[in-house]
Amino acid sequence: MQQAEFNHEDFREGSPEADKTLLVRFFYKDVQNIMESKKQNRPVFKEKTYIEIRVAGQRDVAACRPATHQDKQRFRAHFEAFEKRVEPPADGMPLAEWPQITRSQVEELSFLHVKTVEQLSGIKDANAARIMNGYKIREQAQKWLLASELDGEEEPEKPKSRRKTKAKPKTTLDE
Repeated sequence: MQQAEFNHEDFREGSPEADKTLLVRFFYKDVQNIMESKKQNRPVFKEKTYIEIRVAGQRDVAACRPATHQDKQRFRAHFEAFEKRVEPPADGMPLAEWPQITRSQVEELSFLHVKTVEQLSGIKDANAARIMNGYKIREQAQKWLLASELDGEEEPEKPKSRRKTKAKPKTTLDE
């Protein structure tokens, strides 16, 4: 019996926050219409809308199937962008604009379908292990997101230091 290298639950409908870590792409695929092909005695194809869902951090794992009405509702922004033939909106801070990692790290992460800081902060341990310094940069992303959330709120006043400083002794110059 073969065992999958991914958790099938990654593709199920969950919270909107969990969906932000998925990479979603709608596209057209030509599918043969068997009944019409038999009638016309030649291959006849019909264009169908498909959906591809990838998990950030896993290059070879994807779900690809005909898109359902539920998919179009769940990933509404992606579907609307597909219909308008524009790039889907990137939810979050693009890694290319994030100054805490190098250009080569951005390219490596992009190859693994990690495009935003939010996606990077949410990758699983198994996926982080496949990336050079994956745990470290994932932690950097988590800290950066936490700090940016705190910046939006009023920060409490920092307590003043109670450490006493020694007074510098006065020196006199003897002539």
